[in-house]
Amino acid sequence: MTLLNAIIHDQSFQLVTLLALIAGLSDWGLAVVRAIRDRVFSVDYVAQYLSSHVLTRFVPIAMLAFIGAALTAVTAGAFEEYPPALSALTASVTLAAWAGLLAYLGETVASIKATSKGGVLNVVEELHVHDAEYDDPPVIQYRYDPPVG
Repeated sequence: MTLLNAIIHDQSFQLVTLLALIAGLSDWGLAVVRAIRDRVFSVDYVAQYLSSHVLTRFVPIAMLAFIGAALTAVTAGAFEEYPPALSALTASVTLAAWAGLLAYLGETVASIKATSKGGVLNVVEELHVHDAEYDDPPVIQYRYDPPVG
């Protein structure tokens, strides 16, 4: 069995990526259906979703799960040949993937609840703090817009 086959058949990798994919697609699908129904759909929403969910949430979670599965496949059954730190790294990376998935699921559930109430969870502002010494990520604040009418 090749390394890639071992990674693809890793149950933890499959479950993490499947749950993250289902959560993201259900959130997006419900929001799109509601926007089309309310006649406020915009193609910009698709681009915003791709940049805010797929690239910054789903891909990192899937990559952590992929790396954890790869480390598990490489070291499976041979922990005595590898340094103990490698098994700790394997567990840490897999745990980080699961923690990322749980955080993403929590955010997605909040977004689905907001959409089901008729409102939308919008990004209020994206503050880009730039310091010459540090390159900080943007700070994102959310606002719930209740249904109109």
